[in-house]
Amino acid sequence: MNSFSNQKYSIQIAVSDEESEFTLGIFDGDSGKDQFGAVNIWGGAWDGSDYPLRYRLYRDPYGAGNNNSRDLIAEWYGNASNVPDAEDIWSADAEFMPDNDWWNVVIQTEVGALSPSRNYIYNLEIEFDPATGVPSSNGVMFKVRGDNILSIEPGIFLLIPSLETFIDAQYSFPEWRLNLFDGVHVGPTVHNGIWDIYVDSLVSKNKIVIWDGDSDFGSSLNGTFDTDDPDTPPTPPSWINSGGVLDEGAQGEGGDDTSNALYRVYPSVYYKVLDVLGNEYVNENPSGNREWEQFLITHDDTLTSSEYDYLVDSPLEPGVMKIELMGLDFHNLMGFRFQNSVLGVDGNGQPVAPVRPFIVGDNVWEDKNKNMIFDPNEVGISGVDVNLYDSLGNFLQTATTNPMGYYEFQVEARTYDDDLGEFIYDGVYQISVDEGNFLEGGALENMELTTVYGELEYTVIDDNILAYDFGYREKELSKTGSPLFPQLLVFGLLSYIIKRASLQKSAFENPS
Repeated sequence: MNSFSNQKYSIQIAVSDEESEFTLGIFDGDSGKDQFGAVNIWGGAWDGSDYPLRYRLYRDPYGAGNNNSRDLIAEWYGNASNVPDAEDIWSADAEFMPDNDWWNVVIQTEVGALSPSRNYIYNLEIEFDPATGVPSSNGVMFKVRGDNILSIEPGIFLLIPSLETFIDAQYSFPEWRLNLFDGVHVGPTVHNGIWDIYVDSLVSKNKIVIWDGDSDFGSSLNGTFDTDDPDTPPTPPSWINSGGVLDEGAQGEGGDDTSNALYRVYPSVYYKVLDVLGNEYVNENPSGNREWEQFLITHDDTLTSSEYDYLVDSPLEPGVMKIELMGLDFHNLMGFRFQNSVLGVDGNGQPVAPVRPFIVGDNVWEDKNKNMIFDPNEVGISGVDVNLYDSLGNFLQTATTNPMGYYEFQVEARTYDDDLGEFIYDGVYQISVDEGNFLEGGALENMELTTVYGELEYTVIDDNILAYDFGYREKELSKTGSPLFPQLLVFGLLSYIIKRASLQKSAFENPS
């Protein structure tokens, strides 16, 4: 599909500031090469094209997908020699990327990649080598792993259960008899058509928009095909390459449940979205052949039923959203366009929490002189629970002050999506001290606020904001050691009782 051509993948790599180096692995980074290194698309695995890939690693301390040439650390090629120069800060376990195996490279960390949140952040950009041209369609596969935290930046995300070569088929059908014309006796397959995708969202959202493209929904066996999606505009979205893309509508071509038994996986492709609370939103009729459709879950009750797929009662909770894709046939290339980053997973297939490039926070301290300034002779208060909220007022997470009274949260800066014409993150964060701190035994028991505001709000643009500070001091006590306010309250009640008794006595003695 032409709308998928010339796409770049940007993979964010985050490394702890305690590490002096990290390892990055690229699986099957070659294109159309066999096990001997020769270009031979029928002798290799997972590739139906010999267009080579180029891999570029950049310093990206702000996590913004930086690809400025001055921040380029390394450049590697899938089908060419990769040997570091003397001044390079990387080394690899082989000169060439192998077919159907891992190529591992070790990179030394450096201060230029250090983010404001004190993590090293890099951008790995993967694309077809411009020197060899860009194919209109392709079947070049790769995987990336690391001893660090990986996530795919917002953009088009492509999936295909590869069945490009006979070697692919032998991996996908372990009991294949190697009879090329015996397609109906290939035995069980290791591909069940299910993909789990985890999408990050630090903050709550009034809507979630997922675009899917070229999923070929339908079945060539029973005549079921894609139908029109009322909430999708009829013309292709502006952020795709429009060549070969059809207007959205009832696309009768194709059919994910193909008539070829070798490629078919039941049922026909569909997916569901699971939010943080476990609510399911099912897209039973995704895009047809060569078109894009949007799947809209919204809190906007001013829209009509034809303008959304699901209407929810409240903003969608922050956290990790799971997409379960099912029934995708072999050799069926389809795409997603997410608003947020796609998270990497660990060895058990569970999403790995992302690293944020910025920090908000400050101190909670004992403001003995009540001047609202953390003076040198004053101390922080440890064990105070502090809460972070987004601009919609929804709770995000809690931090606890350290022995110095300091706390912090990792956050995202204000981020605008040029393709979709809206903010991914508005960068607005509210912080307040948890009410539980004032209960008996709490870190702030019998203390009162000295600073002006008990809740603070700022917007993160391009740097940390360490201005969310809260000063407290002991409440004033009476000479008996009891709080002054309760004593005044008791005095007032006694005065009221005495006065009331006096009036009752007067009324009794003078009933007229």
